[in-house]
Amino acid sequence: MAEGFWSLWRWYIGAVALFAVMSASLVLQALTLGMSLASLSVGDFLLYYFAGTSQFFAFGGDPFRLPVMWAFVCLFALYLVLWYPYRDLLGFGRAAVVVGGSRWRWWFAKCVWVVVAIAVFCLCAFVVASTSSLLVGGCISLTVSEEMPFLLGLRESQLAEPPYSIGSSIAVAFASLAALALFQLLLSLVTGPVISFACSISIIFLSAFYFDPLLIGNSMMLARSDCLMEGGISVFAGACIASSLAGASILAGGLLFSWMDITDKERFK
Repeated sequence: MAEGFWSLWRWYIGAVALFAVMSASLVLQALTLGMSLASLSVGDFLLYYFAGTSQFFAFGGDPFRLPVMWAFVCLFALYLVLWYPYRDLLGFGRAAVVVGGSRWRWWFAKCVWVVVAIAVFCLCAFVVASTSSLLVGGCISLTVSEEMPFLLGLRESQLAEPPYSIGSSIAVAFASLAALALFQLLLSLVTGPVISFACSISIIFLSAFYFDPLLIGNSMMLARSDCLMEGGISVFAGACIASSLAGASILAGGLLFSWMDITDKERFK
């Protein structure tokens, strides 16, 4: 944990800066639209970070617009945990496997590290959102202002009835992000970090294009949860999908790592 996080502290500073810039962008948009800054809650800022976009209809006449901010935040988090497990396996990790006497122990340690690293990233988002809300005179609440969906350009016809309480949906979004990071870790054992990250990019893009709960990126978009979208992904469904993907990735990765030749990993460089 110590060695892994030592390699990430600069990235966490970058994450805080990223969320701070996004918070400033929200404040400017709220001022432009004449919204009261005192109405901006912690939930409003978190929604701005992780909203994503409304369901896209390929034959609905509207052009597809990739939710760039949401995609960048998710890919930032996934890149955060991309390289350390691979580099550790090429270096000190081999000795750790021998000393530990079990490949499963090394694999579980890396899975725990990935989950904790994603949790710290999400904690950065919550801290910046809370600070931003307090600075503008808002409230510490996870209930979203009724004006926020319109500020984000979400389709009015797809919105659920207010109030919009997003606490449980945020938890599912964070769990889904951690599950995708574990799946990326599994792929990196087989394909190497570069191709596994390319697969993560593909999943993010496809999730924005197709509304399908089995595409884990949909559970990472608050705009597509049932707290905001009529007929959206429920908390229970999102939690089941995230836990299933995480469990399958951990199990498959452990089985794969238990017999693979780790001395030949340099071919992925």
